[in-house]
Amino acid sequence: MLIKSLKLKGFKSFADETEIRFSKGINCIVGPNGCGKSNIVDALKWIVGDTSVKGMRASNIKDVIFKGSEGRRAARSAEVSITLIKDDLFTFSESEVELRRRIKSTGDSEFLINNRKVRLKDIQEFFASIGLGNKDYAFFEQGQIDRVLKMKPHERRLLIDEAAGITSFKEKKEETLKKLAEAEQNLENVRGVIDEVGKNLRTLKNQAEKAKKFQELRNREKELELKLLGLQLKNLRLTKEFSEGSLKLLQEDRISLEKEISTLQVELEELRKELETVTKEIEETSQELYEMEKSKKEASVRKEFLLREIKRLEGEIEEKAFEKEQKLRKIESVKRELETILLEETELQKKIKELEVREKERREAVKTFQQEKEALEKRLKELRSSLSSVTTQISKLQLDIAREEERFKSHKNTRERLPGEIEQVRKEKGYYASQIEKFLEREKVLKEEIEKLSEEIEELKKEKRNLTESLEVANTEVSQKREEIISLRSRIESTEKLLNSINLGKLEEKIVESGKQGRVKGYIGLLINLIDVDSGWEKVVESYLSRFGAGIVLKTFEDVLWVKERIKGNGRVLLLSADVDEVKGVYISEATPLTSHVRARDSRVSNLVNALFSNVFFVSSGAEKLARKYPHCVFIDKDLNIFSGMGSVVGKFKKSSLLEMEKEIEKLKEELSREEELLTELQTKISPIREELSEKEEEIESLKETIQKKKMELFEIGSKIKESKKKLSDLERKEKELAEKLQRAEEVLNSYNSKMELFHQKIDSLHIKKGEILKELEAVESKIKAALEKLEKEREKLSKNASDKVLLLEKLRNLKEKREGKERFVRTLQREIEEIEKRIERDREDLKKAGTGIKRAEELLSGVDESIEEIKRELQLLEERRGEITSIIKTKEEALKAKSRDLSEVQKKLKETEITVAKLNVKEEEIITRILELEKSVSDALEVAADVIDEEEVKRELINLKEKISRIGTVNLLAIEEYEKVKERYGFILEQEKDLVESIKNLKEAIRKLDEEIEKKFTETFRSVNRNFKRTFRQIFGGGTAKLILNGEKISEAGVEIEAKPPGKKHSSINLLSGGERTLVALAFLYALYSVRPAPFVVLDEVDAALDDANTLRFVELLKQMALETQVIVVTHNKLTMEAADVLYGVTMEIPGVSKIIGVSFESLLSV
Repeated sequence: MLIKSLKLKGFKSFADETEIRFSKGINCIVGPNGCGKSNIVDALKWIVGDTSVKGMRASNIKDVIFKGSEGRRAARSAEVSITLIKDDLFTFSESEVELRRRIKSTGDSEFLINNRKVRLKDIQEFFASIGLGNKDYAFFEQGQIDRVLKMKPHERRLLIDEAAGITSFKEKKEETLKKLAEAEQNLENVRGVIDEVGKNLRTLKNQAEKAKKFQELRNREKELELKLLGLQLKNLRLTKEFSEGSLKLLQEDRISLEKEISTLQVELEELRKELETVTKEIEETSQELYEMEKSKKEASVRKEFLLREIKRLEGEIEEKAFEKEQKLRKIESVKRELETILLEETELQKKIKELEVREKERREAVKTFQQEKEALEKRLKELRSSLSSVTTQISKLQLDIAREEERFKSHKNTRERLPGEIEQVRKEKGYYASQIEKFLEREKVLKEEIEKLSEEIEELKKEKRNLTESLEVANTEVSQKREEIISLRSRIESTEKLLNSINLGKLEEKIVESGKQGRVKGYIGLLINLIDVDSGWEKVVESYLSRFGAGIVLKTFEDVLWVKERIKGNGRVLLLSADVDEVKGVYISEATPLTSHVRARDSRVSNLVNALFSNVFFVSSGAEKLARKYPHCVFIDKDLNIFSGMGSVVGKFKKSSLLEMEKEIEKLKEELSREEELLTELQTKISPIREELSEKEEEIESLKETIQKKKMELFEIGSKIKESKKKLSDLERKEKELAEKLQRAEEVLNSYNSKMELFHQKIDSLHIKKGEILKELEAVESKIKAALEKLEKEREKLSKNASDKVLLLEKLRNLKEKREGKERFVRTLQREIEEIEKRIERDREDLKKAGTGIKRAEELLSGVDESIEEIKRELQLLEERRGEITSIIKTKEEALKAKSRDLSEVQKKLKETEITVAKLNVKEEEIITRILELEKSVSDALEVAADVIDEEEVKRELINLKEKISRIGTVNLLAIEEYEKVKERYGFILEQEKDLVESIKNLKEAIRKLDEEIEKKFTETFRSVNRNFKRTFRQIFGGGTAKLILNGEKISEAGVEIEAKPPGKKHSSINLLSGGERTLVALAFLYALYSVRPAPFVVLDEVDAALDDANTLRFVELLKQMALETQVIVVTHNKLTMEAADVLYGVTMEIPGVSKIIGVSFESLLSV
């Protein structure tokens, strides 16, 4: 397939919807740095299913969404879609396929193929199906070309694995290995389970027998519980009907009380208004009282007050007289109203008595109709129950007929099918019998072979033991020799350390160390290291040399002076100069000259050694005498005392002999060399023994493997024998079962017609019974309906009667209260008249008193006091009136409260009754639930309850049963079924064990075949890639050699190395090539991979950046070769690459941060 177009919207720098239409051949994307060219490559990677955030050049996957720029808002989502068109390489039903991938700012992703939602895996599988899987050679990004060359060999090998298509085989192998491990683990588990299940099976058998006995008792217990539940349900339903009747009456009482309360509330409202008026008058009178008292205070300063008061009194007397007349007329009027009210009260009492008589009559009628309705409803329930029972029986019979018909068909099919199955079973029996015979023969042969191989192993083990003993002896000798060698090396090391630890002074040590480093002029060495001494003369020589200190030897006396200049005042040191003439020694017959036993190792010190030892002699005794005789000579005796005319040294010589140590080191080294040669000889002898022992062990292991294979085969044969016997037994059982089934089928088929006739007779009988019940049911329902209508009418009348009675009683109560109020009002008026008369009298007296003159102002003031008292009395009367009204309100409120309490009581009873009914409903549901838990219907429970005569007897029997059940103890009710299941499972597990053994064998074989297939495919692909790589390399470079090399012994584990030698180059290491050459080698390798499994398109992102013009031309030739076989998309800055392009696409950034595609002409590029 080819890319037809690529659409981007909100993806990275492509904020706006952008479409790029690609063509066949080379598609070139150009533009300045940072304009977003590589974002097109990222989009292509993203749409083909890449999930690597790093590969997208982002920190997280949401970073692919456009982040916004100057004047542009950030996008809420990123979307890339690609349209592929079919070419000759791929065959699809659709000519075009559109794939779309979208991510939202929330992180949610969508994947679509042709507008159909799919998973990411589906996208990846689609591209894998067209040759574009997880390939590094499909996308070449900036700086990634060199990565192919820098890959480790095993990483490079993965590219060839991918091209060979063996990744899936490796995955299958991994899966198979896991399955093999699981199968082996499962086999071990299964064998453990077999033991466990066998033990469990024996336990369950006992539990199953106990459970059967328990079930029998439990079934009887359920029957008795069903009877009791049926009785409880029956009694509960009767109680429920009574409660529902009480509920209706309470609802009627509630309505009546609510009406009475409403009336009382209206009257209370009127009284409260009157109370408000009286209260207002009291306030006004109180204000008047206040004013009077205020006037009293001001009387002393108001002389004219008494004159005005006289006038006022006269006017008031007139007013009071008029007021008295008015109140007398009012009393007459109220008395006439009282007579009218008394007549109304008498009339109302008469009507109330009549209503009470009618109410009693109607209650009797309601009771009669209610009893009639209940009797009819009871009959209706009985008829419905009967109808339900009949309908159930008919349905059950119809279901039985359908089942019988299905059973007939099934048995008919069985009768036709079973003879053939029986014949097939017999054939299989014959086959398994012959298989058992064949397996038994093979088992016998295998046992003989195993016995023979075991004998061979025993013989080989015997030989192995002999060899092991020989090897142990040789190893012991080698160990001993090694210990001796270690001891010798230790002695040599310690002696050398002692030899090197000469007691030098600080100055001597410094000269020796500097001389060894070449920093002392003319330094030769220490005298003791420059001479050879005959054996036995070491201590004699050393005793003499001790006179010369360390014995530091320099070449010339000039060298001695050079040292002298350097040490100056830092001390003194004895130095020997090798630059001396030869000295002729004297001959003394009584002594042995040391020159005959000492020789110079270094020719440079020959004269020095001669000069030092020429007149030195050894005598066993009489050294002192010879020293007297030859004073210029030195004589050493056997005790190493030194005698000379120039001075003697006597006493014991304690210093270790360094010369003896040197001799000892040489001897020890010779001995070490001999011991090491002996060790080598011994080790040489051990090697053949080990090889022979290894061979024997290999033979034993080989025979053991053979025996193991034989045993496995024997085990498999045994399993197959067991399996065949089991199969044979199963087939015999199956044959017997099939024969029994055939016989049963014949019996069923023969009895079918008679059963069907009996079923139809029963159904006809039940249909007749059902018709009769339905007829009676209709009649009863009509009667109930008529009874209900009558009952409702009577109840309505009763309700109306009660309402009328309540209204009349209320009216009577109101009249009574009104009459009492009028009577109180008359009494109040009479009291007020008396008060007015008294007031008039007082006013006259006050007037008379006021007439005595202004001088009696104080008496006038006392009159004011009387007025104040009068106002107070008037205020008191008003207060009394307010009290009366308040009392009436209180009475009404108490009446209202009483009615409210009655209503509350009724509501409480109503609620209690509703709760009772609800509880009865819950209780009924509980009983029904318990009945259903017993797997029975309500009608079954009521039916069995009808047969109960003595409920207590049923309870006693149930208690006895429960005691028997409890005595049984703990019962595993699942044991019966579980026993059968475990029994079946035991057989199944045995079968499973056999299957697992077979499965393990098959898995091992599958792994072997996969290994062969992987190796075969890899070898073929490697050769093909290598061949293509060589050819492509020569085409690119115009010659030269290149090849791929496997760097491991095993093909399955080998990595891939690249060797490339362009024309004119001597080396073949790719690390020594130039950057451009390395790029071309990588491209040649990737193109070789492509040639094996072509991808639909290849993307190259600025891979020619490191190429010069010459290498670019080679790269262009490769592009043209690739374009003949695939669609090529190149991102480049190179004009030579652009020249080769079939299509150019320009990417620019007119707005900062927002990429845009523009048309580009090659001429415009050249002009840049």
